[in-house]
Amino acid sequence: MRTPRILFERGGSRLKIWQRYASIDMEEEEGLLELAKSFHLLGLKRFDALHLACAIKSHADYFLTTDSGILKKSGVVGDIRIKDPIDFIREVFP
Repeated sequence: MRTPRILFERGGSRLKIWQRYASIDMEEEEGLLELAKSFHLLGLKRFDALHLACAIKSHADYFLTTDSGILKKSGVVGDIRIKDPIDFIREVFP
């Protein structure tokens, strides 16, 4: 079995493109890759798992997505509310 570092290495070039839009630039910290790997083992794609782990480690309250695969896993992921944008608006601005 590959280690988390190898498992998530290939997405690096795509991350650089999105960095210019980010308000927080996450550095690797203790537990980040392990958390991402645990989400990957739940069935999330590698990049999605890493993205979700970064959101949790940066203490985000919400993770917004239209990806049905991620939304289906929202019940088994703690520490963050996973919503599609419409449900987020309904929840935050009733």
